[in-house]
Amino acid sequence: HKERSVQMTDIIIRYATLDDFPRVKLLLQRCHLSTEGLFEPGTQCWLIEEFGKQAIVGVAAVEFGDTSALLRSVGIDPAFRKQGLGGALTTTAFEGCRMAGRNIVYCFSTGAGSYWQRFGFREVPVSEVAHALPNSPQLIYFERVGWLPTEIAWRKDL
Repeated sequence: HKERSVQMTDIIIRYATLDDFPRVKLLLQRCHLSTEGLFEPGTQCWLIEEFGKQAIVGVAAVEFGDTSALLRSVGIDPAFRKQGLGGALTTTAFEGCRMAGRNIVYCFSTGAGSYWQRFGFREVPVSEVAHALPNSPQLIYFERVGWLPTEIAWRKDL
């Protein structure tokens, strides 16, 4: 893949709709991220598009629990990385959590912990996430496929 530069003025961050799901799924598959349960009730998804184009270059989703949220499926097209787009999406997701009255955000990440620490996340036991978000589609999926014991959980207080 060839790297492409994009200006922040040339992008749109918007809510994803069900019509976007096929393109969102393709992007997340290219990023090696799970799409399971991504459009379940209680989940909000944002995406980044280049202005005037149909290409989705980034996505982030949040699963809302009763008092907290799970940030998941944050992915940027490899050709558009290292330009701040992931940070822009993450910040948008945090604002969505605040607006929904959720002041604690969790995420799972086994390989990008240092990235999440830059946003103020700290490592917590997986059991804390399971207790806080027992109905999370991603948590249920990870448990079903046997990934939950190998996950690393992160928490950010907004």
